[in-house]
Amino acid sequence: MRGLKIILFLNIFLITLQCAAAEDPAVRYIGIEQGLSNNAVTSIFQDHYGFMWFGTYDGLNRYDGYGFKIFRSFINDSTSINDNHISVITEDANHRLWIGSEKGLNIYNPVKSNFYSTTYKSWSGASPQPLLEVVRAIQKINANDMLVGTLQKG
Repeated sequence: MRGLKIILFLNIFLITLQCAAAEDPAVRYIGIEQGLSNNAVTSIFQDHYGFMWFGTYDGLNRYDGYGFKIFRSFINDSTSINDNHISVITEDANHRLWIGSEKGLNIYNPVKSNFYSTTYKSWSGASPQPLLEVVRAIQKINANDMLVGTLQKG
């Protein structure tokens, strides 16, 4: 009987060790040496595909677990992101990536791998205007609406 208790105890102990080891995620450093555009990371987001997105002072970085794809602003290219200083990244209900920068708001088109800028309509009912303010926060509030916080216009 005593031998059975010892065997049972050892089995439980070994199973506990295996479970603890399986739950311990591997942590490793990822920086400019691995392809990140800048070590000053200002925002991090994981999209519904599992990609990790890193906003930096020098562009938007998509990490697939093996390497980076970097998105930067290019002068006179309306399909590039509008600024390299990324402040916030999130997704809407349709899994579109919304990126806030120092020069406004961008939405990522994964099919074409490009960006488009957004417009907004003020409460006064004026015609839509481009959003060119510093974007500090973006929050999905339901399936159809997103709130965007800017530095100057709220």
